[in-house]
Amino acid sequence: MTLIWIFVLVLGAVVSADNEPIGAAPGCGDTSVIEKPKEKEYGRVTDVNLCEKRYLRYREQRFLASCKRHCPSKNTSYPLPNGKICLQFVEKGFLQERYDEPRHTCYMGLCRNGECWSPHRTRVPCTIPKDGHNPRE
Repeated sequence: MTLIWIFVLVLGAVVSADNEPIGAAPGCGDTSVIEKPKEKEYGRVTDVNLCEKRYLRYREQRFLASCKRHCPSKNTSYPLPNGKICLQFVEKGFLQERYDEPRHTCYMGLCRNGECWSPHRTRVPCTIPKDGHNPRE
């Protein structure tokens, strides 16, 4: 008999409860999605003319990431001299499951007519240096 009375009381409480939807707990509501900032692809060194050269780092040395000198204030780019060593990012596949490889891998090549030319496709681990300013250039 006691079991029946407990059942009736619970059923009465459920029926008499408001039919309002239960909201989220304070602080747990719908939040806006915060997108991760896009990772830099190279470091920039700006000269006194506000032109920039783009670099990547391999074995603690900076190498060109672009064989052009970019001048946003003039909206132009100038090719750098042929024969300079340059690095190009290797495009990684969509699914990357191996974690024993370095985070960034680059092809090492030479500047040729404003392009990084890497005929042998030599892969090297590379990093992205911090941006800087060079008043001597």
